[in-house]
Formats: sequence, structure tokens, C-alpha cells
Amino acid sequence: MRFATVLAACFAFVALAAVCPYAAAEQIVLYSMPTGDTNKNPSDVLEHVTASTWENYGGTGVSTSTRTSFLRASDSASDAAGAIANEDYWDFTVAAETGYELDLDNLTFPIGGTSGGQAGYTATFFVRSSLDGYGDTIPGSTTSVDVPSGLSTSGPNYSQVMLETLDLDLTDPAFQDLSEITFRVYVYDNATSNHTDQIPRLSQVQLNGTVAEVPEPSTLALAILGLLGLAVWGKRRVFGI
Repeated sequence: MRFATVLAACFAFVALAAVCPYAAAEQIVLYSMPTGDTNKNPSDVLEHVTASTWENYGGTGVSTSTRTSFLRASDSASDAAGAIANEDYWDFTVAAETGYELDLDNLTFPIGGTSGGQAGYTATFFVRSSLDGYGDTIPGSTTSVDVPSGLSTSGPNYSQVMLETLDLDLTDPAFQDLSEITFRVYVYDNATSNHTDQIPRLSQVQLNGTVAEVPEPSTLALAILGLLGLAVWGKRRVFGI
């Protein structure tokens, strides 16, 4: 009886380790928007993952000279509803190769803006995903940044106008065991003069998490058998069988 118990426990342990492996979160994809990359390709993609280009819609754009994505206040909305109606967003898609799945940890990128010689303003960014058809803003994603007057950038030194970091927690079960997902990043601002020099910006979009191999049916079966064996043994001990 003792040998059978040990054997069942070993089966359960090995199988569960294969079904539920632990892995530290790492960078899945990075969009660094390098100077001169007009194709907006991802800069780095984890093995067993494919990633789309970084696309812009509505009034948004991508600057290869400043390495930022932007939306001029002259083209922007003043609230979230307007940004959605105007389709003022950027998006990207990540997908796991066949036999693998995505377990997401967080989405992060610096946010800020430029104002040139114009008045300061507040820019607000928020994120939606394809999981619900972009119907709701992901909780915790709405982040605002105050851009002061007189702030400008030249060349690829984007960091000088990045004032905050949007760091979106994606450890919710909804963002685990995924085969594919698309994120949309929206922006609007409260600039009253709506000058072309008032420009909310973001850069260095990074999605972190793990990519796990989907367990084979035989591994799942082994785990179930091991657990059943332990259950039967426990029952016999309780009832003295």
C-alpha cells in the first residue's frame, strides 16, 4: 500500500509540474519605435510569439524622428467618448504559436507630451482589448499626465518629454491562457487652444508575461490518475480499509 501511495504521489507531482509550470514574467514584445523605422515593426519578440506592427488610427501618428507615437491637440478629443468616436488609438496584436499560450503580466509604456510655446495641458491615456470587443476600458489603465508649457523635444531623445509611466496590471485570469489578443491605446487631452504644438506622446510599449506550452492530453490524464490515486488512498485511510 505504501509503495502504491508513493507512486501515485510521484505521478501527480510530475504531471502537475508539467501542467502548471512556474515561469517568471519576461518581455513578450517591445515596440521601441526606432529612428527611421517607417514600417513600425516590433523591436523584439519572444520565442513562440508573433506580433503585428504598431498601427495608428484616427488623428494619431508615429514619429520616427522623436521615437514617439503622438496625437496633436488640434486633432484630438476632449474626453474618452470623443476619443473612441474619433478612433484616436494605436493598436497591436500578439499571438502564440500553435501549441503555446500567453499568460500576461503587465503592459507598460512612458507617457508625456510636448507643448512648445503653448500653454500646458493634461493628456489622458486608456487601454481596451479585443477580449470583449473593445467594449470596456481595462480597469486601472486610465492614466493622466500634466504636460507643462514650454516643453519640447528634438531628435530621438524621447525620454525628456516622458513624464509618467502607464503600468497596467494584466494578472487577472481574463488575460491568462490566451492564444491571441489585440490592445488599443486611446488618448485625449484638455488643451483649450488646440494648438498643433500641443502633442500628447507615448513610447517604448512593452508587454510582459510568459509563453507556456499547452499540456498534452496524456499529461493531463497522468495528473488526473495521480490525483485519483491519492484520493482513493486517503479515503481508505479514513475508513480503515
